[in-house]
Amino acid sequence: MKIKLIFPKKEGDPGAMGVTVPYVLPHLAAITPPGHEVSLVNLFKEELDLSNRPDMVGISVMTRWRSRLTLSLTMPAQRG
Repeated sequence: MKIKLIFPKKEGDPGAMGVTVPYVLPHLAAITPPGHEVSLVNLFKEELDLSNRPDMVGISVMTRWRSRLTLSLTMPAQRG
């Protein structure tokens, strides 16, 4: 199973929190059972590759970023 763990970026955020991915995402990757392909995406440092369709997506987000997260999730669905 392909699993993508995402740390989203809020537009206009200077990136102070984007220096490192929150600890929870690497920990989830570390405890994922063998046989699964896990990738971490820090949107402060890289673009989201929509050509790679994972079987499961995990997103770490602060409640105050919820509106941006909702937009991020609906845009790929609209593209097909």
